[in-house]
Amino acid sequence: TDVRLLNFSLPNKKGSGEDLLSSQNLTLAVGRRLGLVGRNGCGKTTLMELLARSAIPGVPAKMSLLLVKQEIIGSEMTPLSTVMHSETRRIGLQKYIENAEKSTTKATDADAKNLANAYERLSSLDEAQGAPEPRALRVLTGLGFSSEMVNKPTKELSGGWRMRVSIACALFA
Repeated sequence: TDVRLLNFSLPNKKGSGEDLLSSQNLTLAVGRRLGLVGRNGCGKTTLMELLARSAIPGVPAKMSLLLVKQEIIGSEMTPLSTVMHSETRRIGLQKYIENAEKSTTKATDADAKNLANAYERLSSLDEAQGAPEPRALRVLTGLGFSSEMVNKPTKELSGGWRMRVSIACALFA
């Protein structure tokens, strides 16, 4: 269903001055693509961040909203590893499992149950979405990356290609 936000305000992030938006209405229509256009500093990113965190009254907690950073910072990480690390649910489950298995304290029944649950959730992700590396490669290839580029450090890519890495992260998630 459509999301209707009625009479909401958007605070100034800097904490000074008037609200960026005051007593506004916004409808997010199902199936529609929306774009925000405006001058720098008018609150586009602030609005999107608050929507993504469900911090505006009326935004459903289960609403999925993906933010694409303007450009990732170049590093030694490849586009492929950057995209694969953007799936925070999978990464969180993998870290939980790794830490639980390394733990030197005696595992309780609850610990064993939590670990089994984490394995089950990870398996469900794989069943629902497929193995992560082939999916990440499909997304990157679809955005025009060659097999050589997916394994090149992002610091060696131009700003436009790093922007595509950001888009790939959102699509992958």
